Amino acid sequence: MRVKGFTLVEVLIASVILFAAVGLATQAYINSNKTLQVAEDTLELLSPIPLLLGNIELALRNVPIQNYSFEGEALGVKYRWRAEPSKTYAPAPRFDPDNGLFVEYPERFAMYQIELVVVGNGKERVFTYQKLGWSEASTGNFEGRAIED
Repeated sequence: MRVKGFTLVEVLIASVILFAAVGLATQAYINSNKTLQVAEDTLELLSPIPLLLGNIELALRNVPIQNYSFEGEALGVKYRWRAEPSKTYAPAPRFDPDNGLFVEYPERFAMYQIELVVVGNGKERVFTYQKLGWSEASTGNFEGRAIED
């Protein structure tokens, strides 16, 4: 007489395989939830960055060359930035054919070292980069002075 069914060993092996698969699936689900939360926090923290970069660029245009700093809040994220001129430049001299002299211009371009700090959800990120800014000539006009060789 033959009994149909599974032996105890077969059932135990199948159970071990099933529980291992369920354990792996559970661990994968937990890890994906953690990754999703980190991604959401990072997105929330970094979402105002394009807006802030544009505002910093506008702030450094047509202003005197000096140190600047600002702090505020955008899209629920607090930020602060500081810009210090690291190097200044003058436009290239040009030749004035009327008087036969080169005209030199005052320094009006500056390479700013910028530090941007964003704070949100208890996290802080610091970004440093360089940006070119410029100002009107120090006298308020675009006239240069003639120099002789």
